[in-house]
Amino acid sequence: MVALVSRFADWFWLRAAERKVRAEAGTVSPRALELAGRAALASEAAARTERPPEPFGQTGSEAVASELYRESIHWSLLAHVALKRAGEEGEAENPNEGTPTLASLLEGTDRSLLAPAAAGEKELAELTRDLGGSYLEYAALDANAQRKLVERLERAAAALFEPLGSVQRRLERIWVRRVLHVLAVLVVLGGAVYGVQQVSYAHRRSHDLAERASFTTSSRYPQGGCESPKQTCAGGENYFFHTSQESDPWIVFDLGKVRHVSGIEIDNRLDCCSERAVPLAVAVSTDKKNWKEVARKTSEFTNWRQSFDTERARYVKIHIPLPSAILHLSRVRIFP
Repeated sequence: MVALVSRFADWFWLRAAERKVRAEAGTVSPRALELAGRAALASEAAARTERPPEPFGQTGSEAVASELYRESIHWSLLAHVALKRAGEEGEAENPNEGTPTLASLLEGTDRSLLAPAAAGEKELAELTRDLGGSYLEYAALDANAQRKLVERLERAAAALFEPLGSVQRRLERIWVRRVLHVLAVLVVLGGAVYGVQQVSYAHRRSHDLAERASFTTSSRYPQGGCESPKQTCAGGENYFFHTSQESDPWIVFDLGKVRHVSGIEIDNRLDCCSERAVPLAVAVSTDKKNWKEVARKTSEFTNWRQSFDTERARYVKIHIPLPSAILHLSRVRIFP
C-alpha cells in the first residue's frame, strides 16, 4: 500500500520527469536558474532596444543593445559555471568569492560551449574580440559596424542561453503540469462534494413528507391559492396559500401520524412581498397542543433550507409571531 501511494505521488508530482531533466542537464541549482533568468532579462531588454516599437529620439540604440547582449552573455556564462560546479561532487559556490569578469570567463570556458555561438574559429575569434569591448568602443563604431556587431552578439547570447533556457522551460512546464494536476484534483473533489450534496438533496426531496400532508391555515385570502393538500395549481403560481392580515398567521401540516422530522425547506412568495415572511418560525407537535420551536428565520429570503435535531411530530406549524402580519408561501417541504 505504501509503495502504491509512493508511486502515485511520483506520478502526481512528476518526480521522474524532473529527475530526468536534472539528470540530463546536470545538477540545476537555484543559483544557476537565477543567473539564467538574468541572462534572459538582459537579452529581452537588448532586443527591445535594438528593435523598439517606436523609434528613439536619439541615435546609438544599437550600441546600447550590444552592451545588453554582452551582459546577457556574461550572465549565461556564469550560469554554466554554476551548473558545472554543482555537478562536481556537489561543490557549492563560495558566497565570498568575487564574480568572475567576462574576460576570465571566456578564457576558462570550454570551446565546445562557445562553438554554437560562432561559425568557425575565425568568427569565434571575432566574437571573443567583440566581448572584450565596451560601450564606449561600440558607440565609436560606424553604423554598419554597429549593425554587424549587434547581430553577432545577439546570435552568441541566444546560443549560450539555449541550453539554459531549455532546462528552465522544461522545469517550468513540469511546474505548470503540477499546477494543472492540483487544479484537476480540486475540481474533482469539488464536483464530488457538490454531487454528494445534490444526491442528498434529491433524496430528501424524494422523501418530502409535506407532499402528501394536508394543511390548514389561520385564515384565507379570497384570491389565489390551492386546496389542501396541493401546493401547485391554477391560481397558485406565486403562492399556494395566503392568509389575511392578522395576529400570528399560520399554516399547519398534518403528516397523518407521528413521524421523525429533521428538516424543512420553504420557498417564499415568488412575485413580491418576500419581506412579509419575516420573522418566520417553525414548530412541531404530536398533539397539536404542545408546540416546540425547531427553526426560525429572521432575515428576508427567497429559499430557506434548515436542518435541526430529529423530532417526533405529527403536526408542523409555520407562522409569523407578530401582532399583525400576512403569511403567503409558494412551496413547503418537510424532511424526515
